[in-house]
Amino acid sequence: MLFGVGVLDGQGSPAPNGLPRSVKLSVVVLPGRSTLDTTSMPPPPPPQPTVLAAAAAAATVACPPSYGARILGVLYTDEHTPRVCPVLRFMSTECRNKVIYPLIPSCRFEKICTAEQKAGECHSTCDRSETIVDNNFARTHSPTRLMSSENTYSLSKEHCNLKYSDILPHNVEGYPATREFLMKVVDILLDFVKSTNDRNAKILDFHHPADMMRLLDLEIPDTGLTLQQLLLDCSTTLKYQVKTGHPHFFNQLSCGLDLMSMAGEWLTATANTNMFTYEIAPVFILMEHVVLQKMRELIGWNGGDSILAPGGSISNLYAFLAARHKMFPYYKEKGLSAIGGQLVMFTSDQCHYSVKSCASVCGLGTDNCVMVPSDERGRIIPSKLEELILERKAKGHIPFFVNATAGTTVIGAFDPIPEIADICQKYNLWLHVDAAWGGGLLLSRKYRHPRLTGIERADSVTWNPHKLMGALLQCSSIHFKEDSIIECNIGAAYPPFCKFNILSIPPHAHVLECRIDPDGLALFLLRRAVNRKPCETIPETLRYRKNVIGGCLSSVLKARAVSILQGLLISCNQMSAEYLFMTDKLYDVRYDTGDKVIQCGRHNDIFKLWLQWRAKGTEGFEKHMDRLMELAEYMVRRIKQMPDKYYLILEPELVNVCFWYLPTRVRNMPHTAERIKILGEICPILKGRMMQAGTLMVGYQPDDRRPNFFRNIISSAAVTEADVDFLLAEMDRLGHDL
Repeated sequence: MLFGVGVLDGQGSPAPNGLPRSVKLSVVVLPGRSTLDTTSMPPPPPPQPTVLAAAAAAATVACPPSYGARILGVLYTDEHTPRVCPVLRFMSTECRNKVIYPLIPSCRFEKICTAEQKAGECHSTCDRSETIVDNNFARTHSPTRLMSSENTYSLSKEHCNLKYSDILPHNVEGYPATREFLMKVVDILLDFVKSTNDRNAKILDFHHPADMMRLLDLEIPDTGLTLQQLLLDCSTTLKYQVKTGHPHFFNQLSCGLDLMSMAGEWLTATANTNMFTYEIAPVFILMEHVVLQKMRELIGWNGGDSILAPGGSISNLYAFLAARHKMFPYYKEKGLSAIGGQLVMFTSDQCHYSVKSCASVCGLGTDNCVMVPSDERGRIIPSKLEELILERKAKGHIPFFVNATAGTTVIGAFDPIPEIADICQKYNLWLHVDAAWGGGLLLSRKYRHPRLTGIERADSVTWNPHKLMGALLQCSSIHFKEDSIIECNIGAAYPPFCKFNILSIPPHAHVLECRIDPDGLALFLLRRAVNRKPCETIPETLRYRKNVIGGCLSSVLKARAVSILQGLLISCNQMSAEYLFMTDKLYDVRYDTGDKVIQCGRHNDIFKLWLQWRAKGTEGFEKHMDRLMELAEYMVRRIKQMPDKYYLILEPELVNVCFWYLPTRVRNMPHTAERIKILGEICPILKGRMMQAGTLMVGYQPDDRRPNFFRNIISSAAVTEADVDFLLAEMDRLGHDL
C-alpha cells in the first residue's frame, strides 16, 4: 500500500483569517511499509509570515484498483521546526485516480508516530484506529489545536471495533458502548455548531459532484462497519456540509441555527413518535394544539383549526382542498361530477410555484390557475384580479379560490390583502393568504402593519416558522378561520351545505340529511365515520336561530351537539381508517389528528417550535423580527452609500434586499439595457467565486422584469451589522475584476 505525505507551502496575499489565499501541495511518496518519522522527511519550506500553521494538506497517491489509499501522516511547521501531525487514515474502496485530498475540517486522524517508534508499532496502531482528531488546519491559528483532546472523536480500545449489534437494543449489556458512541456523536455535532458560529470558518468546501463522489465513500457495505468508522462517517458528512447557520450564509429564506430549536429536534428524534393519535403522542399533540391556537390568535381569529404540514407547498395544498370541499362537499366522493363546471383559481404572477402546482396536482389544470399581473413592486393589482374573475365567469367557469401572497419569495412583496378580501367577499370566493415567508411579522407590532393588515379576513393562512422565525426545518403550519361545517341538504332555499359556528367539534360523524320541522327543530340523519353506516334520525337534537348571511344558514348550537358535527379538516380529508381512528377509545378522540391530514404518518414538527417559543417568549420573537428588519434597512443604507459598487433594485418590504453588484468595468457605464444585461451575466460568475472561496453565500435569480440579480436574505439571528459590511466588502473583493 502506498502512502502520501503533504506539505503546505503558503503562497499569495494573506486572507482575512491570516492564512494564504492559495496553497501549493507537495506530495512525498514513501515505501509501503516505511516508518513515518521526522528524520526520513524532506525539510519543510520556511513558513510565510502570514502562515501561522502551515499544516493543512496531505494527499493520496495513485494506486491500482485493488489497493486502498491511506495517508499516513503530514508535516507542519511551527517556528521553523518540523513536526509530525497525527497519522491520517483514509481508506477507499475504489481507485481514487490520482485525486488529491487536502485536509480540511473534520478529517480523520490516528496515532502520533515519532522517530522513536518502530514501523510495526506505528502501522499496528494505525490499523486499530486508536485516535481520531478533528483537523481544522485550514481555518485554525494554532497547530497545537490538532492535538487538543476536545477534538478527539476516538472510542476507547474496548469499544472502537464494536458494531451496531453490540449496542442497545441488540445487546442488553451494551449501554456503556452505546453511551460512549452517542457522546462522541454529540461532540461532533457540538464542534460543528462551534464552527458554524466561527466567522473565520468557511461556509462550505465546494467540490463538483464528480469530485465529491471521489472524495467520499458512500457505498453500502454487505457487512456492517465498526462504530469507529461510523463516527468517521458522521464527521466527514458534516465536513462537506454547507453551514447554513453561518453568519455569512445569506442564500436561502431559511438561514441560521437556533440552538433551542435544534435541541428540540434532538429530543424529537429520540422520542421517535408519530403524530396521528393522542394515544402515542399525548404531550406533543397538546403542544401542537396550544401553539397553533396561539398562532391563530396572532392572525386575529377566535377559534378555527390548524395543522402542521410538511412544508409550505403542502400547507397551500390543504387550503386548496378545504376551499373546494367547502364549496363542493360531495366532490370528495363523486369527483368532477359534483361540480358541473370548470373551477378556476387566481393568484399573483409573483406567487410561489406551489400555488400553481395545486392546480396540477388536484386536477384543476395549470391553465385554470390564473396568474394576475403585479405592479412594479411585485404586488398583485386588485383591479386586474376583478377583471379576470369577471372574464372567467363570463366563460361559464366557476371562480372559487384566490391566493394572496404575504412575502413573495424573490422580492418579498406583500399583496394588498384588504382590497383582495373585498373582491373575495363580493364574489363569494375563498381567500387564502400564503404568508409562509412573511408570516413572522405577525409577531411585530412595528412591522405588521400595513404589510399584513386585513389578514384576519382570510379563510386560511399558511405560515412557516422555519423561515423568518428561525425554527429548524421543517416547520410549516396551515390555519383555517372556521373549525367546522355540516354537510347536509336542507332544500333548494339554501346551498347544499350549512356552516355552523360551534365551540366544540364532535368527532367522527357525517350528516347525510337535514330537514327543518315547522316547530323549528333540526332533524339529522347521521352516518358514523367508523363503519360508514347510517344511524337513526335524531329529532329535537338541535335548536337553532336562523340568520341568513350570504345565502348560508349560520347557526348557534344550543344542546347535545356531541355526535353530529365534524371539523373542516376532518370533513375534507377523513378516510376513517378503522385500524387507527376508532371512536370507542379510552380518551376524547377529538384530539386525534390523523384524519385531518392527507398523510398517515406525520413527523413531530411541534416540539422544536414550542421549545424555541418558550425560550424566546412572544416578546423575544417580536425583538427578533424587528432586528431582522432593521438589519435589512441597514444594508439598504450601506448600498446607497456605495452607488459606484452596488445598485439597489427596489426598497424592500421584507428582509429580501435585491441588488446588482457593479464590477469596475461597468461603473462608468450608463444604466441602460446593455449594462443590465452585463450585470445579469456577472451574477452566476460571482456566485461561483463565492462558493469556491467558501467565505460567503448570497442567492441570485431573475424575475419577469429583470435578468439575474442578487437577493440577499437576512433571517438569521446570528447576523450583525459587521456581517453585512463583510458581505459587501467580500463581494467587491471577489468580483471587482469581472
